[in-house]
Amino acid sequence: MKKMKLYVIPSWYPSKLRPASGAFFVDWAGILARAGHDVVIIANVLHPFKKLLKYSQLPPKPHQPGMEFGLLTYRREAINLRPKLVKKSFQVYKKSLTGQFGQVLGQQGRPDVVLIHSSLWAGAALAERLSSEGIPFLVSEHMKAFLIEDGFSDFQKRCVQTTYRYARKIVAVSSALETQILRIFPDAQGKTTTIHNPVTIENIRRVVPVQKTEVDFIFIAVCFLRAEKRIDILINAFARLVKLGVPAKLKLAGDGPLRSSLERLTRRLNLEDRIEFLGYLTREQVAGELQASNCLVLPSEVETFGLALVEAMAAGLPVIATRCGGPQDIVTEETGFLVPVNDEAALCRAMRTIMDTYGNYEPEKIRRYVIEKFGEQTYVAAFKAVFDELVIGS
Repeated sequence: MKKMKLYVIPSWYPSKLRPASGAFFVDWAGILARAGHDVVIIANVLHPFKKLLKYSQLPPKPHQPGMEFGLLTYRREAINLRPKLVKKSFQVYKKSLTGQFGQVLGQQGRPDVVLIHSSLWAGAALAERLSSEGIPFLVSEHMKAFLIEDGFSDFQKRCVQTTYRYARKIVAVSSALETQILRIFPDAQGKTTTIHNPVTIENIRRVVPVQKTEVDFIFIAVCFLRAEKRIDILINAFARLVKLGVPAKLKLAGDGPLRSSLERLTRRLNLEDRIEFLGYLTREQVAGELQASNCLVLPSEVETFGLALVEAMAAGLPVIATRCGGPQDIVTEETGFLVPVNDEAALCRAMRTIMDTYGNYEPEKIRRYVIEKFGEQTYVAAFKAVFDELVIGS
């Protein structure tokens, strides 16, 4: 495989203030680096205004490049001092990222390809600059706004249109997302493709299938506790299940703004002894909880992909998910169930059915399916084809 000099530019990225933000971008850049590409990360992180009191935790200026997560990384961080002035904030961000890109270009030389994660905002900030210098770039989209009716403001739409005007390729992480991109931005026709998010070698190695010792059937959800994840529906569906007299428990891994209200709902339903809030967990802790569980449930209203499903399946777990976008590309009859969005009764039925038919699911078969369809080799091969197309075209 031809080695590429590859600049990876994420629109959000892990930092001391927000260590979980964009952690998957680190994983995926690492996959491309392990495949032999010369990867440089350009991370320009604009923190929300509410982090102002933690300004002292930002890295010192001038920003010096260094090795982070085994990858050469150029990092800049700032607080968004104009959160309500979106256009002004974008101009400040664009100036900063453009200057940072120039610094990297001067020190590291011209890349073969630039991979930008998300049009908003890195894609829109750099599209014209990259085009003017004849540097081929592709943008990979991840935002749920594509799957939501009127999910973008007019200004955001113009930014996405600018990105697509100059991008050589537009990568969607699911077929549902690609369909929506083309519906909202028909001028992208001929530029789009779907490349699924991968499960990394580390994720697979973390999981050592073990014999379940818990008497109860353990359902688990792993997500940020916010509105579109619809954990409230999962709790209500689980309450219905408990009324049937089945020996089941529900574990909720993750934190977020709705945790308090979800805990109140749990108490109101008298399910404190059946539902456990695990809070924020490290990846190693998540892997451990998956090993101790029987089935993962993802009850979201919208998902551009559904990485939690893939990681659970890498642990050999069957899964239940809603037909909310990405899961339709992931879940099959051999790996679990798909149910309608916001359908509490259907979710309960699926949970009961998966308990009754649990012995029909083969953990190793589920793992093999994940590795073949969403493993590192599949991801690398898909991007190789795109990179080759871009380099030949330039």
